[in-house]
Amino acid sequence: MPTITSLINNFWSATDLREAWFTGNPDFCAVNAHFTHWEAIPGNLDPNDHFEPSDIATGLEPQSSFVYSVGCHAGLNMPNGQSYTPYNQDFVETLAEKGISYIANTGYGYGDYEAVGYSELLSILFLRNVKQGLTIGDALAKAKGDYYQRTAVHSFSPYDEKVLSQVVLYGLPMQKLRLPPAIRNARLLDTPPSPCTVSPSAEFAGMETQMVHCVPSTLTETMTILSISDMEMEVNMGQPVQPRLSVNVSLSDTIAHGVVFEGGIYNVAENFDPAVTQVITDTLSLESSEPEFDFPIWVPSTWDVMNSVRTQTGVDQNLVIIPAQYRATTPITGVERIFEELTYTVYYSDKKDGLPPMVWKVEARHQENEKIAFKVETTDFSGVARVVVAYTNGTGEWQTFDLEEADFDNNLWGGTIPESADIDFFVQVLDTAGNVSVVDNKGLYFQPLGRYKVYLPLVVRQW
Repeated sequence: MPTITSLINNFWSATDLREAWFTGNPDFCAVNAHFTHWEAIPGNLDPNDHFEPSDIATGLEPQSSFVYSVGCHAGLNMPNGQSYTPYNQDFVETLAEKGISYIANTGYGYGDYEAVGYSELLSILFLRNVKQGLTIGDALAKAKGDYYQRTAVHSFSPYDEKVLSQVVLYGLPMQKLRLPPAIRNARLLDTPPSPCTVSPSAEFAGMETQMVHCVPSTLTETMTILSISDMEMEVNMGQPVQPRLSVNVSLSDTIAHGVVFEGGIYNVAENFDPAVTQVITDTLSLESSEPEFDFPIWVPSTWDVMNSVRTQTGVDQNLVIIPAQYRATTPITGVERIFEELTYTVYYSDKKDGLPPMVWKVEARHQENEKIAFKVETTDFSGVARVVVAYTNGTGEWQTFDLEEADFDNNLWGGTIPESADIDFFVQVLDTAGNVSVVDNKGLYFQPLGRYKVYLPLVVRQW
């Protein structure tokens, strides 16, 4: 039975690491300390206690093992002669001389204060793939694709770019690892079941379609962090941590061009105190206070995005959804909408057109006949196939309805719904190539205007 040695605490020393690593000769070693290219800083933060590449050079025999680190600059390969002489030796070349494969960051490693994110998330996705039997090279490549595929709307930040670009494998990519049962059975390495079902639906305007129906079983933790599972948290710097779900919508021999939101049901949580994300680096103290979030608009205003990654076997496509919205009422608390049900239609096409429709004008106005009339002016080179209005009055449901093309102008679409107060709405436009434009008034949503008022001239007759 493999032995697992752990030094997860705030007081381990360089001597503790030497004893655990050098005497046990582990097949897999995860050294997640603060790093420079020439030093790993022990958990006790003693300035006179160092773990350096020279310790590995003198204390470790050549072996075919594997090391992973999320430490900052742990994977920086510094050319000899380009650094101060005592610091010429780095971990990359020292481990290579011992025949040890090594995955580490050439720049800063990142985590999140409240949830699993950034470099932490990538390392878990990597181990998931190792658990499935992939080589370390394939596992890392797939983990980077998996990471991108889970990125939600408006959230792929420079931090995410750095996470994916600076993690490097030094060694043999065909090497395999056999994880011990205690790690294989770790909860975070289990792939959570998707709360979404995908089923074929009727062809529309010459396009193949699929219906996606999601019923998130959202867990609540002290009313501050919502998650679909341990791994499904949306971490976006400076914003509330939100639940996230993703579903594969790939079809062979065709490409999904767009997705239309067809409706959803949500609950409302008042006085919700969200956990606001903070990026963890060497420079952020764990005693730092949580940042405030004081934006009195719904975030996110639209909550889905389609991600595509080209792989060896074709194009892999994921629909990623944030089934929640938050609007601040104070710098600390606000209102959270938590979706219980969402429905989408995915549109597939082999057309080369990848440009979504242009939307030139959106208008809604209350009418005298107790209805609300909508008008949308839109154009597209492939032709517009659908114009869909999504609206809510804040009472627990997003509804949708299709506008109709005007007889006298194929760029103008309109329709009416029964009168309702306090409506917010956004517009989705689908073209015949499957591309979708979403217009939400820059996150503020649209609201119907008041009724037209006609003022007649006043005529006074003199007697």
